[in-house]
Amino acid sequence: MFKGTFFHTLDDKGRIAMPNKLRQQIEKSGETEILIITQGFEGCLLAYPQDQWKMIEEKASKLSLLDEDARNFIRFFISPASECVLDKMGRIILPTNLREYGQIQKEVVISGALDKIEIWSKKNYDDYWREFKDSKNDVIKQMKDIGL
Repeated sequence: MFKGTFFHTLDDKGRIAMPNKLRQQIEKSGETEILIITQGFEGCLLAYPQDQWKMIEEKASKLSLLDEDARNFIRFFISPASECVLDKMGRIILPTNLREYGQIQKEVVISGALDKIEIWSKKNYDDYWREFKDSKNDVIKQMKDIGL
């Protein structure tokens, strides 16, 4: 499971360094070289180890193309996904289309989120947390409702 929040920068070649702590978790999953990265929610990108991504693809392949929501999901989440290879230094190149979607230019926040990794522009991350402060009581109630 991925956890922790890390602050990095995007280099001139569009690469970010994956934090050691998260790389160790990727290695434990048995997938040491590849992350599947796609568009996420609230303006972040989502990165999955191959085994997690395979489960998503299997579920998505069972969706009906006659269902407009299913088509929209595939177009939003599956179509822009890209296999990103970690180099020997633990860096990945973020494809241009995903950098543009996430508004990632220089400062990057990388955050473990259980079975996936979120990749944020620092601006989007800060904006999200500013808005979240107003709704944290709703989250606390949801935690209580699920027994935490």
